[in-house]
Parts: sequence; structure tokens; C-alpha cells
Amino acid sequence: MPRKKVDAKEVKPEDVTSLSFFQCQELAREITILAAENDGVLTDEQVNALIEAQTQSPAKLHSLCNFLKLMESNIKICQDRKKEINEVQKRAENVIDRMERRLADFVEAQGKSYHAGEYELTTRKSTSVDLVDGFDNPMFCKVEMIRQVTPDKKEIKKALESGEEVQGATLNKKLNLTIK
Repeated sequence: MPRKKVDAKEVKPEDVTSLSFFQCQELAREITILAAENDGVLTDEQVNALIEAQTQSPAKLHSLCNFLKLMESNIKICQDRKKEINEVQKRAENVIDRMERRLADFVEAQGKSYHAGEYELTTRKSTSVDLVDGFDNPMFCKVEMIRQVTPDKKEIKKALESGEEVQGATLNKKLNLTIK
């Protein structure tokens, strides 16, 4: 079967505005309809049919590439938002910790109990141990031997490629795509 030559248009990942929103929406609608038939997941057959349909013309292939680039941009946005959310959560936890420590000092000074409207504030003492990094006093340390088996995938791959049989291992050949 002869290969089709497709002219590529360079789309920079950070320039999402150059992607055709409506073309991407049309493809997203197709994917949603296909996924609805299988509990929200596309089967391999559906993905194959979708790709086959999208590679019938350069315009459709361009639309598919736009869609994939848009999805990559969405992933990047999600990663950035997760990072921001984790930072906000950590700051909030630090604020709560600092305020609760100072409030505990206040309640302790009031006699270990204090009423503020519907809230009853009480304190209790606890003790913990802080250790310097690398603490290894043999009088106070346990020695635990942990056996960890880590397969050497590089050596397994060499063995399999040379025709050797490695029980429990198979070569997984994959064709990767880059869209620039």
C-alpha cells in the first residue's frame, strides 16, 4: 500500500491559539460519542477506526494533530494547576499549624480549657523525639535487612533480542510518534 505524503504545519505547543477550536471540538464530539458506547472508554477497535477516518485527508489529519496538541496543552495546564493547588494546601497547613500552636499556648494559660461560643478548646500534652540527620546510635537503633529485587531491564532486553528465552519477559515493540 503506497504511503500518503502529508504536508505538516508547524504548531508550537505553547501557542494553543493557532489550533482550530472548532475542528478540535468536532473530533472531541466524535470521541465522546464513541466512548459513550463503551462506558466512557475507547476500545482499540474504536481508536483504530477513528485514526483511519482521520488519516483519509490532509485536512482531517491536520485536525487530528491539532486535537493531540490541544490535549497535550491541557495536560500541561493540569500539571501546573496541581502544583499550584499543592502549594496553596501546604501554605494553608502551615498557617493552621502556627495558629493552633499559639492558640494552644493561650488555652493552656487559661487553665487547659476555654469556651468560645459553640467551641470548647482544650489542650493535652504530648511528647515526641526529634533526631538529627544520620542518627545511628547502636544502643537505640534497630537493624532491618530489606531484600529488594530489581530486574535489570537493559540486560533482559539484550538477552531477548539475541534470541535467548527469559521466562516471564517478552519484548514489547512500540512505534512512537512525535508531532512538532
